[in-house]
Amino acid sequence: MFVRVFFVIVSVASLAAPAFGEERAGATAPEGFTVARVAGEPLTKHPMFAALDDRDRLFVAESSGKDLYLELQKQSRDCRIRRLEDIDGDGVYDSATTFADGLVFPMGVAWHAGKVYVPDPPDLLVLEDTDDDGVADRRRVLFTGFGHQDNGSLHGLIAGPDDHLYMTIGWPDGFSVTGPDGVSIHDEVGAVIRCRLDGSDLTVLARGFENPIELAFMPDGRIVITNNWMTAPRDGVRDALVHITPGGLYPRHHDEVVAETLDTGRPLPPITMMPAVAHSGIARYTGASFPEQMRGNLFTAEYNTRKVRRHVLTPDGSTFRAESFDFLTGDDPDFHPSDVLVGPDGSLLVIDTGAWYVQHCPTGKTRDTMAPGGIYRVQAAGNAAPPAEKVGTFGTATAVWKLATAKDETADATLRQFAASDDPVIAAVAARVMALRRTPAAAQLLSLLARDDPPVRLAAAEAMPECGDASIVSQVIAALASQDTDVFIEHALIRALHTHADGATLMAALDHEHPRVRRAAMLLLNGPPHESLMAERVIEAAAASDEALRDTAVRLLSARPEWSMQAVDLLHNWLTAETLDDTLGTGLLNYAVAVQRDPKGAALLARVAEGALTKDAHRRLTILGAMARYDGASVPRGWTEALRAALADGDEAIRSAALQTAATLRVSDLEADLRGIAGDATQPASLRIAALGAWIRGQPLLTDEQFDLLIGQMSAGAAPVQRLAALQVLAQTEPTAVQFDMLLARAPVEPLISAGDLLTIAERVDGNLPAPLLTYLQSQLDAGWEPVMTRLEELSQRIDGSAAQRQALRESVERQAVVQRELLDRYMALLDGGDPIRGRLLFFGKSTCSACHRAGDAGGVIGPDLTTIGAVRAGRDLVESTVLPSAAIAQRYDAYLVTTHDGELHAGVIADRTGATLLLRGVGGAEVRLPLDMVQSMQRLRQSLMPQGLLSILTDDEARDLFAFLRQLK
Repeated sequence: MFVRVFFVIVSVASLAAPAFGEERAGATAPEGFTVARVAGEPLTKHPMFAALDDRDRLFVAESSGKDLYLELQKQSRDCRIRRLEDIDGDGVYDSATTFADGLVFPMGVAWHAGKVYVPDPPDLLVLEDTDDDGVADRRRVLFTGFGHQDNGSLHGLIAGPDDHLYMTIGWPDGFSVTGPDGVSIHDEVGAVIRCRLDGSDLTVLARGFENPIELAFMPDGRIVITNNWMTAPRDGVRDALVHITPGGLYPRHHDEVVAETLDTGRPLPPITMMPAVAHSGIARYTGASFPEQMRGNLFTAEYNTRKVRRHVLTPDGSTFRAESFDFLTGDDPDFHPSDVLVGPDGSLLVIDTGAWYVQHCPTGKTRDTMAPGGIYRVQAAGNAAPPAEKVGTFGTATAVWKLATAKDETADATLRQFAASDDPVIAAVAARVMALRRTPAAAQLLSLLARDDPPVRLAAAEAMPECGDASIVSQVIAALASQDTDVFIEHALIRALHTHADGATLMAALDHEHPRVRRAAMLLLNGPPHESLMAERVIEAAAASDEALRDTAVRLLSARPEWSMQAVDLLHNWLTAETLDDTLGTGLLNYAVAVQRDPKGAALLARVAEGALTKDAHRRLTILGAMARYDGASVPRGWTEALRAALADGDEAIRSAALQTAATLRVSDLEADLRGIAGDATQPASLRIAALGAWIRGQPLLTDEQFDLLIGQMSAGAAPVQRLAALQVLAQTEPTAVQFDMLLARAPVEPLISAGDLLTIAERVDGNLPAPLLTYLQSQLDAGWEPVMTRLEELSQRIDGSAAQRQALRESVERQAVVQRELLDRYMALLDGGDPIRGRLLFFGKSTCSACHRAGDAGGVIGPDLTTIGAVRAGRDLVESTVLPSAAIAQRYDAYLVTTHDGELHAGVIADRTGATLLLRGVGGAEVRLPLDMVQSMQRLRQSLMPQGLLSILTDDEARDLFAFLRQLK
């Protein structure tokens, strides 16, 4: 027996659903809409994604509520699919059955023609209920081979209008899958995959993603996906809505896959970028009950922001631009939308997954509520009753879509007729369906390519690889040279040339008058099946006036080490030119990195770095930065002397860059030079500290003078970044008892010193530790610090102090949950009423936040960029992450302790990792590149690099102002 969920509609859209005795704060929809909670426990618990069948029954994929990452890796089978029904038609689900259980995190569900498709990593399952009792009695594996390390595993299933199945998978999970027809696909990066409903015709539709989630079809067949980590966080944005196109490569992992697939040039851009919203499900509104201006809009679920957002897409050439609006917003810390879908009555169903997912998602980690989530229905006021007729999902194009799998012999002829339609939607859909069927249609596609409508031209170009022939090549080249060819059409046309143009035609195209055509020919001749591109032609293009052509040539040269000897001369010319083209940008840096393994190239970089070839500071700094990215076993010949000369340069910026490069590459032969800088009182403190940090790793005993230099930075007069740099060096040392006493005396008044860092240093002190350490640790526990108990217990035995003090320390650890709750309650009361202008001054001043975090165009890069933090984190999240920074560490900012075989210790976040080296960035910003074969162990630390107790240096009014500043960063 199932308990009926009480149905409540409130005009202000309050979601007041009890969660383990705790009232929810609610959510709000626009005026004129109502929200109803239509399912919750016991009908469903921790729902993630959902799909409706042709009888309006809802299939819900549920989480077990456990650690997603661990359960995926363990292959635990504690998840299920529930089938919910609204038996009496009142809009509320009142019956549920367990349709299938024993599943491994089904992060998606799709229904089509009586079958339910569900991820069961590493498998994709097909489930059927042959006797209609609400329980699947037939279960089979469609195919297997999906990685299952984290939330990038198989997800986002949808049955398309073309009777094909679409799915997504992220990095680093990857896939290696073979369909029933023997077709195999594989990759390690995120991708969008398509197949027929029987699993045949597996196709990687687009790739290069980190974590694509779900997709929606526009009326003409263009596809838009929600995609997290479109790029690394930059300027406060990270996630995106993305228009995907067949064969598309996207920026996050573009370089990893471009060598293994067709390279059409630049990675394809997003429709719009957003902060770290962690968006999930997406749906195009196809109902009729919402206001006219909302019909056809996209709606997306955002986990981090607790919102459903509405996106209005408008044409931008062959793609889109978007204007986004909040639709459903929630302040309840346990409300986390994960999916949206259009209900049978034109309402919008919102899936709230609840509060179970906290791994790598710093929202609500300190709230042990395990709120079970639920399902909500958003309706336009006055439209609660289902309409007499349902709205067609794909409008007038439905009949054309159905031809994708039709076995009628006349289907191809019918499609050619549809392609001639004056309706751009019908013509575009016909072109895309012809591509699925591989219908020979060269003449029809050329006719579409000649139209003025860019989306139709794109559909034609996308279909040409499957439906064209050699007769289209000249027109494709002409289209590439057309003024109104945008990046998506260009990409599709290059794919068409790849399929149908021969080597001679492409070779001739290298001399075409339009740089876009020359660029396409260069890309295609560089890869298979031709692989006949000559270095001379690329070097020639690298000096071209057209920026896109030049950038592509530089990238190709950078990827071909065998061309480096010929390419060094070009780099020499650039570096010695009277003026340097500003548009070279990072191309010059990447080019310098590419040639450094060639002896002639390495020698050129050394001459530039030392100032022998040019005195231009910008070029020298660029080259020093390129040298820091060298990942060989030992630095090239001549670099040590070049760095030595740069360390003695009169330009402080050059000295600083040379020092950073020497430190990153661990150039041991420069030890005397580094010691000299560290001991030179005339040098800036920042350089002295960096020099000390660069050579202290191998001999961690500090002289009193060196220690005084570092401890001297522990004052309000020093910039926060210098204080952090000094701490990073101190963390690698083995201080004497006297030195540790001095550091301990400084710790209570230096907010950047964390208790964890101090314990690390204390563990290296020889002999007993001073009794004041117990007092300091007690104060940190009172401020909410959560230590590793075994580590604290071991260290406390070495501290001079009474048994009573040690017992008090243990008792304080045991009551940490209470202390943390009290701290959170205290600071939660300070969320309202502050002055953001005063808060900004605190952010960049007294609070020291800007030492690690960026806000706008200023601040550090050690921690997450906070430029748009107010848009993606609720007030409670800001309090939790500030008061208890180790409670939930943002993804990609985990700290590691790395030990080398020769005993060196390095702590920091992994800034980069290649096949041979590891780049570690410490709390002070200093970096070190470690060959992986030198790494003895890597330990992921439980504690954030952000010190705990930073708010303790602020008054309540100052904390209120700081929160006000953070909340208005949007």
